[in-house]
Amino acid sequence: MKTSHIVLMAILIAEAQMPSLIIAQGNLQEAKPEKIPFCDLAMRSEKYDGHLILTEAVASNSFHSILLFDPLCSETRGRGGMHLSAQPTFESPYKMDSPLDTQFRKVLGEEGSVRIIFVGVVESLSQAAYGPEGRLFEIHIRKLISVHPITPAERQALEIGTAVKGS
Repeated sequence: MKTSHIVLMAILIAEAQMPSLIIAQGNLQEAKPEKIPFCDLAMRSEKYDGHLILTEAVASNSFHSILLFDPLCSETRGRGGMHLSAQPTFESPYKMDSPLDTQFRKVLGEEGSVRIIFVGVVESLSQAAYGPEGRLFEIHIRKLISVHPITPAERQALEIGTAVKGS
């Protein structure tokens, strides 16, 4: 009987120290995401490590991958002087080839960037940088809520680049 109490205590201690593992394995349909502006999330990504969040960001093609950022705080620097951007991943229950995924990838491919509202889980406590370009944190996108092409006026006002044609 003492052994079962020790094992149970060890499990409870491990769960208390690993909230991201609990959320990542939990049923995301039942969890209500926290609504966090991307700039706030990027400035304090460690605070949201393991949290299910709903936010809006611009997804943009970069040299090696896709990056997420908000043009309203793109000039601000985070830890180590790095830009406030995140590395996205697309994980279950994300639906590849769904109508929103198809629209997202089409606009991203044609225009180089697209505004998205999405639900995801934040990962930020790794000592290593995320993705091939060393982002500050990663967001495991679980669901796209909406996809919005960026108008030419928005691109100009917010200084968002476009895709280079023919490359």
